[in-house]
Amino acid sequence: TRSYHIRGKKIQVPKNYVTREEASDGIASYNRDSNGAIQSSYQDWDGTFREEVYTNNPAWILYDALLSKRYGLGRFIDSVDKWSFFRVARYCDELVSDGKGGLEPRYTCNLVLQKQTSARRVIQDMATNFLGMLHWLDGEVYLTSDRPSSPVYTFGRGNVLGGLFSYSSTEYKKRPNQFVVVWNNPELDYGQDYVLVEDTANIVERGLIISKDAFAFGCTSRGQAERFGRWKLFTTALQTESVSFGTSINATFLNPGDVISIQDGNRQTLNLSGRIAASGTVSTTVVPLDRNVVLLNNHSYILNVMFFTPAAILVDKTATVNSVAYVQGDAILTDNSGNALTEVSVNNLKDEQDSNRPINVIWKESNHVQSRPVSTGVGTVNSITVSSAFGAVPTRETMWSLTSTNNNIVQGGSAKEYLVTSVEQRGPMEWGVTAVDYSTSKFSAIESNFNLEIPDADFKGGLSTDIIPMVSNLALALSND
Repeated sequence: TRSYHIRGKKIQVPKNYVTREEASDGIASYNRDSNGAIQSSYQDWDGTFREEVYTNNPAWILYDALLSKRYGLGRFIDSVDKWSFFRVARYCDELVSDGKGGLEPRYTCNLVLQKQTSARRVIQDMATNFLGMLHWLDGEVYLTSDRPSSPVYTFGRGNVLGGLFSYSSTEYKKRPNQFVVVWNNPELDYGQDYVLVEDTANIVERGLIISKDAFAFGCTSRGQAERFGRWKLFTTALQTESVSFGTSINATFLNPGDVISIQDGNRQTLNLSGRIAASGTVSTTVVPLDRNVVLLNNHSYILNVMFFTPAAILVDKTATVNSVAYVQGDAILTDNSGNALTEVSVNNLKDEQDSNRPINVIWKESNHVQSRPVSTGVGTVNSITVSSAFGAVPTRETMWSLTSTNNNIVQGGSAKEYLVTSVEQRGPMEWGVTAVDYSTSKFSAIESNFNLEIPDADFKGGLSTDIIPMVSNLALALSND
């Protein structure tokens, strides 16, 4: 019996892409110039592709599967948003902890499709490799993935039908506190292996283990399998509530995977949202409100305001663009030259304080939310002053909301973040939106502060890389019996 370690089918990749196999240090980059020469710094992508090469970047593998007319969906799909795939692909290539003291790409995909099966099932499975989500937008297949973001739209009683939100939550006693992640181990000739990820504190508290299997599709890295299991665990523990509501054309600005902010005045009878007043002074630092709000002592407030202009939501921890310093979740409004963002330029934003490293962003072409700390004193107020200016003067009649914290704990009933899971049209001017709890903090917990357990050499069994020694000291004994 023989087994082979192969590199799979060659596929199209961006013209500026340098695959891991092509790089001298084994690290993928986007440093190839228009002449094909590899440079020492990032090279802008103009949207064109180069010759087919081997890569295990899952975003480009999925892109190929969607467009291939021989084995994919190319006979049914002829338009895919390449820019959304490019942004996700770069996020996949970033180096993170491998749990063994080193670094590895955040996501890689190594798989063999051996039999014909449902296209929907295969595409969905491939997307789970990097926590991706596909949806149809403006006549194209559009790709998003679960990664750090901030709200792109604000909802309150003033812009939902009937002013009503409907909530549901997962049943606590059925929430898993342990995941057994199945992955393909290279040391076992890529046979199935298992990684156990569990919430020990929850197990002790409940005195009960609720275990669930999770299949890491196309995963051949133990570190990636561990991170996948941690993502399942944190998502189960933190995203326990779902909300649904009806709205009008507001929903046309939303896509699955977007983060939204909801302030429900019916919850704890707190009215901390509304529309910017039609009268009163409005500027980049002062926002008049359509109602009175009470600012409490020992509370800190964040004012969230809607803007209907293009923006790039920063995914990375920090970045400096056009000499402006941003932190994760901020809305970047210009490119590195100070020009308004476009669908092309947003993909080539660079961190000026980190050797012009390309930065990861989420692109919103027509809407976003900007949030600023409130400097207005306590008491009943109908106008809010913020301590740092908004990127533009807010437009009257647009939505605002307040997030209130006390000792770094978000006050119940104030603006809360949710992740959109579906948007459906119910009528000529009515849409339904469904979303679940969202927590940015889970991402740093997933990718840091973990060390993979080293298997005991006496119990791990033989590996495919082990060399079987030659027979020695063989003795033969003859007997008359």
